[in-house]
Amino acid sequence: MRLLSSSFDFNVSLWEADAETEVWSVETNLGAMVGNKHAFFGAMFLGSLDQILAYTYGGAMHQWKKNKETDQWQPSLTVKGHFSEVTDMTWDEHHLALVSTSLDQTTRIFSEHTVPGHWYEIGRP
Repeated sequence: MRLLSSSFDFNVSLWEADAETEVWSVETNLGAMVGNKHAFFGAMFLGSLDQILAYTYGGAMHQWKKNKETDQWQPSLTVKGHFSEVTDMTWDEHHLALVSTSLDQTTRIFSEHTVPGHWYEIGRP
């Protein structure tokens, strides 16, 4: 059995119970070192015990996948976007990037990645 917890200190912990003693201990700590730290409000397994998604109050999501070869957790790309109503949106003059602004008080720039059809947030002016 495993237990997943998230905390206000910007950590996600994966707990495992010892089969003999039934004592729970932290197997892995995950988190992110970013400029503005926000508490994780929740975390969940994504379909299996090898993928974890955690989210913050500000709408940021962080995802980790366990590498089966190295048995190590690695951060991976996840969905990003506004967490409140989008109030305006426009293309840049060359139609290479989409700029959006929202009631969440952010402006975001999205552009197609090197793989056609894959769009990512590339900046927050």
